[in-house]
Amino acid sequence: MRPVVLDTNFLLAPYQFKRDILSSIDEVMREPYVLCILEGTLEELQTLLKSPKIKEREAAKFAIALVKSRKFRKLPSVGIVDEALIDLDNTYIIATQDSALRSRLRKQGKETLFIRQGQYVRLQ
Repeated sequence: MRPVVLDTNFLLAPYQFKRDILSSIDEVMREPYVLCILEGTLEELQTLLKSPKIKEREAAKFAIALVKSRKFRKLPSVGIVDEALIDLDNTYIIATQDSALRSRLRKQGKETLFIRQGQYVRLQ
């Protein structure tokens, strides 16, 4: 099973775009996969729960509920989440909306998932 690691901004997207992006992942994956999340990403979501912005708090709450409902595999991480994602080997697919991070990952030959036009999940 191929591990797919979702970044914080990718987890916030279902609330933002009002779209079930996890079902969209099913459509683009050509092989069996397991959803994963870094411990650092969970910490970032917990931090967003304390945001003064209501939409950020609601999106974080929604993302945490999504992670719990789909039983993501938790991966240990230390330090900055983006660096931890980059340090993962090429067997991992990284789902992120961060274009700079996607560019760095692609330069290392890693596959990424991202949401295009707020609707479509693409594998690149």
